[in-house]
Amino acid sequence: MSLTESDVQQTLADLMKEAISLRFDSELPHSGAGPLEVLESLLECRKKADRLEGLYYKTLNLKGKLARKAALDIAEADDQWASALVQIKNSPIYKGDTFSGPRERYAEADLETFEIRRKARKSKELLSLAEEILDIVKTALRGLNDTRQDHLSWIRSLQFQSTLEN
Repeated sequence: MSLTESDVQQTLADLMKEAISLRFDSELPHSGAGPLEVLESLLECRKKADRLEGLYYKTLNLKGKLARKAALDIAEADDQWASALVQIKNSPIYKGDTFSGPRERYAEADLETFEIRRKARKSKELLSLAEEILDIVKTALRGLNDTRQDHLSWIRSLQFQSTLEN
């Protein structure tokens, strides 16, 4: 089953929205938090990071599919354009009293292949969007992992303070 262009755009928008939400809904506990609060926050952050990693893989997979589709659409457009140009080349350069030069022939090939070239451009657009969303998801994952590291540093600090108190 093939997804439509709008389905792909919606899927990518949903992935981006969830990734941003997972990243920015994660905060460090308040400054006076104890070890249990920090640990609970760390575990919650870890769950979000795992979900975000899943979104990353899903986005990466979708980008790969879109890249393959774009390459096929571009190749098909190129092939049809070349085929149209060969057919036009075999036609006479004079049609009635009108001369058909190279520019006119290229324009005619462009018109013959307009729809397939439009399809190829749309495929490239979707691929570009997927690459952008992949960068956003990757950045969100990196940020959430940094927040996780902050939690771990905080726990180490609490452990160090505990040893000083004893």
